[in-house]
Amino acid sequence: MKKMLQDFLVVDADARNEMKNDLMIAVQKKETAEEVVAFFENYLINVRQDIGESGFYRTVSDSELLSEMLEVLYECLNTEINVESIIPEVSSFLCIDKRETDKTKGELYLQYRVTAFLDEVIRMGESLPKEVIDRILASERYYSDKQTEEFVCSIYWRLAERGVDISCKISSLITRLHNRETSVLANNALSALWAAIKGGYFDSVIPNSNKTYRVNLWRLVTTCVGILTSKDDEVLRLGSVGCLIETARTYPETKSLILECMEKWGIKEPKRPRTDVNRDVLVLYSLCKDHPGTTCLPERYQITKKGIMIQ
Repeated sequence: MKKMLQDFLVVDADARNEMKNDLMIAVQKKETAEEVVAFFENYLINVRQDIGESGFYRTVSDSELLSEMLEVLYECLNTEINVESIIPEVSSFLCIDKRETDKTKGELYLQYRVTAFLDEVIRMGESLPKEVIDRILASERYYSDKQTEEFVCSIYWRLAERGVDISCKISSLITRLHNRETSVLANNALSALWAAIKGGYFDSVIPNSNKTYRVNLWRLVTTCVGILTSKDDEVLRLGSVGCLIETARTYPETKSLILECMEKWGIKEPKRPRTDVNRDVLVLYSLCKDHPGTTCLPERYQITKKGIMIQ
């Protein structure tokens, strides 16, 4: 196996692709998977170079090789072996530290493979070192590939469910939910925001400020109610009303705004609810009618039948 792995690093692309397929079959055995992970970890440590202050690589010499390596590593996860020690090395490729427009197709695909790997690792309950969590939650990153974005939002969601404060991602998650560029991306962003509500992360203090992330509550409310006006994604609508119920229960100052948005944007109180969405909307109406008379909507903003207006 060691000879095969050594050859994997030096053969041409066609030969490496064939070897990759053979390796992906071989690593279904636990002993082989452990050997492969140890070999790749040693390789990544030895080639470590050009990592910026952000903790991410600024340039990558062979993104195609690394991507195929990640494909094999992903298959190793099927054996449920411990991969904790290699996670820091892999996470350094999470976002190549340069503009998306300057990245090659190979570098964009490498980012995708890294997000897919980390998402699965977190889903399996693998322990993440603090340096990896800090890297994941580093300053805001834009990914041009929407499938990569989908995995990134799923990672935030899984981390929030595990008790990691993702408050620094709240604003960008609301933007992703609002834009709804893909159904999966919107649903993953919503799941992460719902987990942030349940985790109390909207109460975290914004760095270098005397405010908390509650300042984003009005954007969350208006975005979720806006989704309820759509009829094209039942799963997203059901998740949105569920998130609104959680928000109203956790932050009573949102109740008045939720009610106002629903009434002005045509979300009527169901009389005889027959769908899950309508049953939850009825619960939401009942919950919000008992509001404290305050609103989380900033001054100068106004809810109209046509949307949000700034006075």
